[in-house]
Amino acid sequence: GGPGGAEFARAAALRGHDVTLVEKENRLGGALAVGAIPSFKWRVGWLVDYYRTQVTKLGVKLVTDTEADARMLRDIDPDIVVIATGSIPAMPAISGIEKVPCADDVLMGKAVVGDNVIVLGAGTVGCEVALYLLQQGKKVTVIEAREDLLPAGGGFVRLAGQYLLAMKLPMEGVAIHLGSPALEVRDGEVMVGGRLAGSTGTTVIRAESIVNACGRQAVMPESLVSEARAMGKKIYVIGDAKAPRQANDAIYEGFTMAMDL
Repeated sequence: GGPGGAEFARAAALRGHDVTLVEKENRLGGALAVGAIPSFKWRVGWLVDYYRTQVTKLGVKLVTDTEADARMLRDIDPDIVVIATGSIPAMPAISGIEKVPCADDVLMGKAVVGDNVIVLGAGTVGCEVALYLLQQGKKVTVIEAREDLLPAGGGFVRLAGQYLLAMKLPMEGVAIHLGSPALEVRDGEVMVGGRLAGSTGTTVIRAESIVNACGRQAVMPESLVSEARAMGKKIYVIGDAKAPRQANDAIYEGFTMAMDL
């Protein structure tokens, strides 16, 4: 039900195909819906509303609050299966990072952070959650292992993000440390290496809360794929399920896949 799956459903339905769209959450949008939460991204919500309207108008069978499984696959018996299961927050090899909330949980209000926050990651998600927290009056420090700005971006997204990171955030008092990988996360502190540590090898930054914004990793429902293959179904993978990228990549793949049916 994210942008890739919703666009495929819309375009395929327009071409006369019988489409069932299955979403495990209670709403469409996937990561796009989470990304629309900050007030400065409210227009993204328009796209989520658009897909909700289109799949309803075009007669797509929408099944929410349900995770697709082998039984559902056998009951529907489709001609093709499109895997558009998106991505989840990545868990990099940093000791203790599993104990801190991810950016998604902070944006959705599932995790409460203190007034002094360290954000791990200066990609699109890291920059946006940093600004989101800043607008709530928090003191924010961003730590990024890479030397470049917004390493996961591209094209216009990268340019816009560079402005956000290189100009907007520092102007508002956010401390940004590039080339400084987080080595270990402990209660209220992060052990950091690289440029920030200098000749000492490591240094410690302390804060009330730490947020994991270290990118995303693809979600692949292996049991569902195995069942589809056993049934001899054609399987296509689109969007973040193939590789985490931007929403426009998922939308493009959903559209072109529907056109190629």
